[in-house]
Amino acid sequence: MYAVSAKLMKEIDRYSIEEIGIPSMVLMENAARSVVKNIIDKVSYIDECSLLVVCGGGNNGGDGVCVARLMNEMGYDVEIYIVDTTCNYTIETKMQIEIAKKCGVSFIKELDFSKYDVIVDAMFGIGLSREIKGKYYEK
Repeated sequence: MYAVSAKLMKEIDRYSIEEIGIPSMVLMENAARSVVKNIIDKVSYIDECSLLVVCGGGNNGGDGVCVARLMNEMGYDVEIYIVDTTCNYTIETKMQIEIAKKCGVSFIKELDFSKYDVIVDAMFGIGLSREIKGKYYEK
């Protein structure tokens, strides 16, 4: 497994989308599949778990929504909490939310972390360039 800097990851994303022609939604699906595989591989009691995916409005949030949808499709007990429903979602994140809703994934409006065995943080990704405040800071 390799780790790259945020700057290099942005360039990899840009190159993949603009030069190779891989749609951003495909990159999201691939990222989500990788996260799902890691969750299943690392959490030995996953079949008895309840999962929460906490999402922001950027593409990282879209990745998280996709993770929740894939886990839901596999029969796992998963819910999504979107931190700020008033923010401007990216186009891809809007699409992922609509797909997840049509697939029957549960979206919750109130947080109670004690209900969940596994919590996936999908609030911020490599694009974060500001101080964390407001609803993201408070929760």
